[in-house]
Amino acid sequence: MVYACGNHDFSDYFDMYVIDTQTEEYGSVVEGNISFDYGDVHFDLMDSNPWALFQMNAETSGGQMDAATAQKIEQSVQWLKDDLAQNQDKEFRILVMHHPISDPYTKMHIASVAEEGHVDMMLAGHTHTDGTLQPNDPITRAEAFTLMYETITKNEQGQAVMPDLVFVSPAFFTAAAR
Repeated sequence: MVYACGNHDFSDYFDMYVIDTQTEEYGSVVEGNISFDYGDVHFDLMDSNPWALFQMNAETSGGQMDAATAQKIEQSVQWLKDDLAQNQDKEFRILVMHHPISDPYTKMHIASVAEEGHVDMMLAGHTHTDGTLQPNDPITRAEAFTLMYETITKNEQGQAVMPDLVFVSPAFFTAAAR
């Protein structure tokens, strides 16, 4: 199991048993970001908190993000660009992070990198809704998708449900159908 940390994942325990363990297993140029291959599928897992939590909190409260946060965002984005460029030979590239592409800060920092890096699927959480991407035209690129939301609060057993959001490019389905 691998883990992409979210906005509730802050503790010494989490750092020691998740971040440190994953860094030891997969290596990490930027803390909290790892990548690995499973067969011909390349996975990038990113810590989206620097932009979608820390930058957002600073800016929406009337302030500015601190230099360390700005540097981590810059390093994370560059790491993703480099990692995707080095893995274009893989059949599929999957990007995983807590904050979805519909988050304005994720969209600002990650959307164009994912598109240019030919990411085939993005898995994300954070929202307490079910999101499905509907293609405006199945032949077009990923930016032509519309994200549809349906709020889900409980399953048949009465348990709270917080589904993930999934971004899938049309090329993923084409290749998977082969």
